[in-house]
Amino acid sequence: MAIVLLAASLPWSTSLVSIFAVIWLVTLFPTAEWTDVRAALSHPACYLPILLVLLAVVDIQ
Repeated sequence: MAIVLLAASLPWSTSLVSIFAVIWLVTLFPTAEWTDVRAALSHPACYLPILLVLLAVVDIQ
């Protein structure tokens, strides 16, 4: 539900998008299978998106 609200709020408000993204992540973390996440992130195809996110985080700070 939070992801639908996030998508619906895109045209109107950046604050709502941020709030709904945090709500979605909070509801996502308890349901994640961390062994599957670790296995998926170990593939070389995942390195570039991870690097881009890390560069964005470093640039923000």
